[in-house]
Amino acid sequence: MGTGKIKQISPLVFISLLLSVSLYGQTKHLTDVDGTDWNGASESFRLGTIGGFMLGTTAFYEALEKKSSDIDTDLFKGLDKSNLIPMLNQFLLNGLDQLTFYNISPGQLKDGVDTLYKDFSNRRIKVVDAVFIVKMQIKGENPGLIEAQIRYLKMQPINDVAREAAYDKCWNLMVENLKSSKGMQITLEDINKNKISLEEVLLIGKYIDDNNEQHNLFCYGKYK
Repeated sequence: MGTGKIKQISPLVFISLLLSVSLYGQTKHLTDVDGTDWNGASESFRLGTIGGFMLGTTAFYEALEKKSSDIDTDLFKGLDKSNLIPMLNQFLLNGLDQLTFYNISPGQLKDGVDTLYKDFSNRRIKVVDAVFIVKMQIKGENPGLIEAQIRYLKMQPINDVAREAAYDKCWNLMVENLKSSKGMQITLEDINKNKISLEEVLLIGKYIDDNNEQHNLFCYGKYK
């Protein structure tokens, strides 16, 4: 199969995987599939899901990067976007490069997801989120960031009232820091001085590393 042909079918594989997968004779949205589902699936299903997801996300990244005007009209025509669009918005928020799995093999990624789900406390994490956690691990990203990302997903679904309260507190603190010439941001010093808790920062999907760099946390799956 030539490269051009792969690029033609990959977005369709990606869309079909995002919308539904066949599991135990039932159809589930990929955004709903979690570690319990994964552990009960066959090796061929796991590897096939990972391979298709990797091909699809890479092709979709290429389409977005080229700002293709045909994405919505052709690929999404007639599809239920209720699960797809929020996930794509999160992809865009965290950067398009979040989509790609260059220099990572399907087997390597599958083994990483298998390992992640060996911890029973991680099994509520959706597969669509787990693959990106494993990608972070393979890339050797900050262990503190990876730990925060896992913890954030375990907190899902976050209560809207708690999230809004955390947003308000973070905003007021950023304004306070701006007035005191610290810059409009939250720092580790703020957390260490108990001006705001790590939990409240996580509630708004953020992580602050040892260099006071702020990172966006992702949540692509559907949590109920």
